[in-house]
Amino acid sequence: MVQAHTIRQRNGWNLYLEDALYICLTEFKERFPGQPLTDEMLKEAANRLNIIIVNKLDPENLDYIPPVSSGYITRWKDRNLIVRKKINGEQESANKQAAYNWTLDFLPELIEQFGEENVYNIDEFALYYLQGIDHTLGIKEQKEYGIKKSKKRITGLIRASVTGKKSKILLIGPVKQPHCFRGHMIKTFTYNNQRNAWINSLIFNSYLHQLDADFRMNKKFVAIICDNCSAHATYNEQFTNISIYYLPANTTSIAQPMDAGVIHSLKKRYKSQISQQQLDNILIGKQLSFDLFKACVLITHLWNETKIEVIQHEFQKAWNNEDVVSDEDFNENTKEENEQTRCAMTEDEICDYILEDQLDDQEEEDSEDDLDNEDEINSHEDII
Repeated sequence: MVQAHTIRQRNGWNLYLEDALYICLTEFKERFPGQPLTDEMLKEAANRLNIIIVNKLDPENLDYIPPVSSGYITRWKDRNLIVRKKINGEQESANKQAAYNWTLDFLPELIEQFGEENVYNIDEFALYYLQGIDHTLGIKEQKEYGIKKSKKRITGLIRASVTGKKSKILLIGPVKQPHCFRGHMIKTFTYNNQRNAWINSLIFNSYLHQLDADFRMNKKFVAIICDNCSAHATYNEQFTNISIYYLPANTTSIAQPMDAGVIHSLKKRYKSQISQQQLDNILIGKQLSFDLFKACVLITHLWNETKIEVIQHEFQKAWNNEDVVSDEDFNENTKEENEQTRCAMTEDEICDYILEDQLDDQEEEDSEDDLDNEDEINSHEDII
């Protein structure tokens, strides 16, 4: 199955696994076109295939089966011209000088006045809650075509301090009282509504007033940093315990910690979970049943699971003027679900096919060697 055109080509440490994994990938692509496939999913399939192969070749030697590593998957993809394909992405330009001046001149005074534990950054994000991951694995020369995506969306607003302390997430949907919310107690997140599921100044100010009341009750004075957009406009009313500070224009991508990787990590983990559920339902022949309430619960759970160290790292990266990594390169706190990759042929059938094929080839080579040896012996006897 090795197809890479290189001057020096090395085979993998398990030729049976090399071919079995390639067939498994090919079958998956033919059976589930448009479904995402990741390295972690491929590694999980390789581990299952490896166990089956060892069990068939040497059932008594199952005490220790070396796991398939990420490095093996990377080299296997190189040998077979398998590449990662991303459907779309975007890049942002930013005013680096303004961001540098803000973090150098203004930010230290703000932290000194309020303390790190009382300096918060808030930011919102759009979430198409029925969409999974948007990249897959495929043959290098072949084009990949996606499937129609749902446009149902919610907006989330998250807040965290420099020390990594998280607050309850605010979620904005299109309906005031969704039918799927009936019979559920909403305690882990705050819900609001807007016709297009967007945040606006009314929702933002209502959110700030609730925060102000909470901090007033706890006798805390905090600073809230956000980007300067029309939805973040505050009214003339004065808050007693919170102070709002806006980032300089066009500096969000490099001076806002939530945009430095926290939101990307959160959405990536969410999409991975959705893809897992979509694939599980496809394999058992069921339609995915996932409503607005389940989406709110899942994104809230993932936000609460976000590690404090990750948030602290993003604050340090954004406010120390480090370069913000792109979506394609960001890997921190990203735990892709190991999705099953089942094909039209079962994994057991694939392994049987590969083993029989390899053994037949080996028998042919052995028989040819035996014939060559007999010819040499006969030739030697004739000479004598």
